[in-house]
Amino acid sequence: MKIILYYEKFLYIFRQYVALILARGGSKQIPRKNLATIEGKSLLKRTIETAKSANVFQDVWVSTDDLEIYTEAAAAGAKVFGRSQESSTDNAGSIIAVLEFYALFPNFTAVALIQCTSPFLSTLYLRKAHFMMDQLGYDSVFSVTPNYKLLWTKNVGDFITPLNFNAKFRPRRQDFKWQWMENGMFYWFRPEVIELGVLQGGKTGIVEIPSERSLEIDTFDDLDTARHKAPKLLSVLRWEELSCFHDEH
Repeated sequence: MKIILYYEKFLYIFRQYVALILARGGSKQIPRKNLATIEGKSLLKRTIETAKSANVFQDVWVSTDDLEIYTEAAAAGAKVFGRSQESSTDNAGSIIAVLEFYALFPNFTAVALIQCTSPFLSTLYLRKAHFMMDQLGYDSVFSVTPNYKLLWTKNVGDFITPLNFNAKFRPRRQDFKWQWMENGMFYWFRPEVIELGVLQGGKTGIVEIPSERSLEIDTFDDLDTARHKAPKLLSVLRWEELSCFHDEH
């Protein structure tokens, strides 16, 4: 029994969870949006600090093609590597940059791809995802927000049809079948999933994020909304994190 316990402790010590933040400089809607500030702090710096404060990552990495972003990331305590031109184009999906990272740094238990344009990330969300990966055996975990919207799609001939409900039996909100939307805040996955060229695979779980905290900054209107919400919402997030810390100690 002691041998088994020591072996499990040995394996736990050598588990390597790393955070990866993709932060290219060529964003179109908001130039260098990763450096946009909320409450006097850049989105990139805020994300790095949150990832480090979660205390679940051996390393926090930033992938970038931009010198200013490189400097900001390094100053915030992240490790940084140069992103290739191929993975920095508008048409390059995130998985291309993840595969690039994996080719250079393959020795980890799992990686958390974290989006720094999700300004209301919390250490509690990251720690919940880590628990699911580390203790519950999930192969991938990603963040979602509940969806109660009735969706339609346009078909050939400009005909539209409902996607997620029967038009003859419109559901009330309280009767709506649970659905979730990806909110892009983070994706955790093991190497076996990356090797399939996807972000989700195997035993897959979700971390539900309230809709008011699921804002993604893509436009200046999004940025204005985030800045308006930030004073109150960031204060609530800090209170929740501190309360959880005190409960654990």
